[in-house]
Amino acid sequence: MRFGSFLVTMFTVLAGFLAGVVSVQMLAPELLNAQERRRLPERLAVRMVAAGDFIGVDSVRRASGRAQLLDAGAMQILRFTEFQVSNAPHLEVWLSQNDAVFGSFDVRAAEVLPLSPLKDSRGDQVYLLPEGLDLNQYRSVLIWSPEFRVLYGVANLGT
Repeated sequence: MRFGSFLVTMFTVLAGFLAGVVSVQMLAPELLNAQERRRLPERLAVRMVAAGDFIGVDSVRRASGRAQLLDAGAMQILRFTEFQVSNAPHLEVWLSQNDAVFGSFDVRAAEVLPLSPLKDSRGDQVYLLPEGLDLNQYRSVLIWSPEFRVLYGVANLGT
């Protein structure tokens, strides 16, 4: 009888595993394709409007990588490459009209455009920008914690 119980247990475990795999593929395909969604399609023709390298604010809040504002005709894109920032809860990506942001005190609500929650603290990322946005108005990309009102990283943009 022990062998029969063993087979039932193994069958149950295998069936549960397969059900989990199928569920993930059907209900959360974005988990499987996360790396692909972070890249631009290779055939997309884009013009770089501005770019800058991320810097951290201090020894605790560090950031690195590159931010690029891209114009693809019908859409505008903010792209991060080789991006990395100190991990913190609820970080957001903002654009700022201020061209010299070096700390939290340089961030003014009237001059920023909150874009999106940060997708990940590491790796290449792509953010679609709102239609009709004048990219020439924005001079820096911010990684901001609205909860603590603290800047974690900034890329001051140039052409």
